[in-house]
Amino acid sequence: MSLGNAPDYASIHHYYDPVEICFLCDYLRMPRPDALKSRPFEVRLDDRVGQSPEGFIRPVIGAGGSDILLIENCVARLALNAIEDRLPQWFARRDDGELVSSRESQSGRSSGVPLLPTYLFSINWASTGPGLDWPEDYHMGYLPGFDVLVVTASQPSTDVYAYHDQAIGWFPAAGDVEAGIRAIIVDWWQAQASCLQERWEELTGVGLINGDAERWADEVWCEEEEEEEEED
Repeated sequence: MSLGNAPDYASIHHYYDPVEICFLCDYLRMPRPDALKSRPFEVRLDDRVGQSPEGFIRPVIGAGGSDILLIENCVARLALNAIEDRLPQWFARRDDGELVSSRESQSGRSSGVPLLPTYLFSINWASTGPGLDWPEDYHMGYLPGFDVLVVTASQPSTDVYAYHDQAIGWFPAAGDVEAGIRAIIVDWWQAQASCLQERWEELTGVGLINGDAERWADEVWCEEEEEEEEED
């Protein structure tokens, strides 16, 4: 999906800084404004948080040196910046007694227009040991100036995707919101199922989307089972 024409820089520059506009255009598959067409990304290698001094989002290399989801992570961190302390994370205590988190704390963006995402729901993929769960939270954020809604997935560690947060899809804000969310999340789960990931175990929290998440999951994994039976 693509939005086609480049956005009007004059109408969006007060929402985002130039680097943010660049990676948003690239993610949405639309041309950058003429003033930013040749602007390179400022990829940070030594800063896990990935923010400018003013708090604007910057691309960062993921855990293990991976950059496969670099743009998707930029968009997700932009959409989720205002609720960073509510995202999945684990805590541990060092030998010196200091409590540390799996997430690096981010400062708030200096934009005068805060981006406030909507909580959708949370799942636990599996409990693989005492106190060892694999949670995933889903949110939806509105991107002013682009007039789209982006859906994100968040995990407490970088073990699976090299990043904590990813944008997993988007749709025009004028569209059917529930249908847009469903299509994106079902696609995300189908990708997991195609890699032999079993159905998630538990719905651990509900927001805008509640019991529908269970039905969507049943559809995904029932389809996978039916396809396997047909092949046999």
